[in-house]
Amino acid sequence: MKFSVPYNQEFIEDIKAIGKAMYTRENKAWLIVVDYTNSHKIDSLIKKFSLKQFFINYDNLYQPTNETLLERIKNGLEHKLTNFQSPKQPRHYQIDGIIKNLYFKKCINGSDMGTGKTLTSIFTVELYNLYPCLIIVPNSVKFNWQRQFKEVSPNKTIQVLDSKSVIEEADIYIINYDILSAKKSGKRKINLRFPELENIKWKSIICDESHMLKNNTSIRTKAVSKLAKLSEYVFLLTGTPVMNRPIELVSQLKLIDKFENLFGSEFEFMYRYCDAKKTEYRTDSSGASNVPQLSKILSQTCYYRVGKREVLTELPPIQETMFEVELSNLKEYTRAKNDLIVYLQENFGNIAAAKAEMAQSLVLINTLRQLALKGKISAIKDWIDMYLESTDRKLVVFGTYNDPLDELSRHYQSDLIYGGYNAEERQTILDWFRFTDQRILFLNMFAGGTGIDGLQDVCSDMLILDLPWRSTDLDQVVSRIERDGAKYNINVNYTLAKNTIDMEMWDYIESKRKVVDQINKGETADERNIVIQILKNYL
Repeated sequence: MKFSVPYNQEFIEDIKAIGKAMYTRENKAWLIVVDYTNSHKIDSLIKKFSLKQFFINYDNLYQPTNETLLERIKNGLEHKLTNFQSPKQPRHYQIDGIIKNLYFKKCINGSDMGTGKTLTSIFTVELYNLYPCLIIVPNSVKFNWQRQFKEVSPNKTIQVLDSKSVIEEADIYIINYDILSAKKSGKRKINLRFPELENIKWKSIICDESHMLKNNTSIRTKAVSKLAKLSEYVFLLTGTPVMNRPIELVSQLKLIDKFENLFGSEFEFMYRYCDAKKTEYRTDSSGASNVPQLSKILSQTCYYRVGKREVLTELPPIQETMFEVELSNLKEYTRAKNDLIVYLQENFGNIAAAKAEMAQSLVLINTLRQLALKGKISAIKDWIDMYLESTDRKLVVFGTYNDPLDELSRHYQSDLIYGGYNAEERQTILDWFRFTDQRILFLNMFAGGTGIDGLQDVCSDMLILDLPWRSTDLDQVVSRIERDGAKYNINVNYTLAKNTIDMEMWDYIESKRKVVDQINKGETADERNIVIQILKNYL
């Protein structure tokens, strides 16, 4: 509900006392969320001050499709494709993506990993001559973008920027997020490392892995926002637009100039779609609510998504197998678990207190995760030995901690990709695995979960050593072999230690997948906080 009233101190005190209220300077109005707990108080407020109230009609956010414009885009694209001379041609679902890009102009391509989001953007830029084009990406995928652009547009000039580059004239510029802004940027003013970028009349800007821009206040997000305002076309690419919760969409929607017009203020968005709740110290907006409505609004205005299995019907089936193993260090693990329980019981009498000391609890829980992994190493080696003896296929092994991966890579004399490698070094290691008889490749989950393409050409078997906090990180990893080009049945194997935190992490990952799907696919589900859930179990 919205109230527009002249300044009145008594009114301000009364509406604040009700709660769930916020003044928005842009609208010069008070916004308040109405529910069964406060409706009678709001009714009394209206009568007391003789107020005129306005309900926000969320149905007005739905926007009918401009069929005339859509038909014009489709006809124009069909004509262009008949004359499109390129070594690569778009697939049918990528053509649909091109149409969406042109229709929305500024949008989020939230398609599944492995469906060719990169090529969909490249085809759009090339077919409609959206040059100069700026591509902002994680450092690990810069050369992958360069390679794919050359495959589609061999004659276009490309400059891949690093921190020491001098800007030259080109059709395409590729820069990584880490070097976009100057090191010494003021709190309020963001300085770009290459000020010349602000003087180029960009026709299109592409941000890959745009979930990295979920923080409104980060220098990275502010720097991208500064440039995004200069371009008519802005495409955000992410297979995981909602890493954990709807609130993470806010900054991405602002980058494409969609947020304010669709949702007004963050306050409205938080209470409508994030199940916001007032706590003692802050407003908790980590939840999700009215998700089908949010999904519908986004799909009509700025967001599209294709599921991997919906369009890549030729993909071989995927088989996930969980192997429960015994810990070799059970006494050490049990001792640490008991220490955590004693620590919680001695310091906190309830969950609320545990929440207040979340950082310390998280440290102790991560200790259990590492001890569980340490105790599985012997069983993991047995599993890999059995795999190598029983087949001549290749295997990729992912984990979250470097030390166990390093131990295994040395034991099997195989390469390991972790965060310390630059893009060229990663590609060299990847090519060695692809084109030689090397059987195993070890990868850190966060370094190898993105920017790795080509594994599906030579490998269909994967081993997961331990689980990440986020289901989307796991999905990124599995998508390294479950993507366009895969030829054989895909086997993803998990080693989980019985009666340990591994099993709780597995349950949590499954629940998290449902939460992410409710935004990406318009489904509904509840979210649980893994740390709180574990603390509840132990308390």
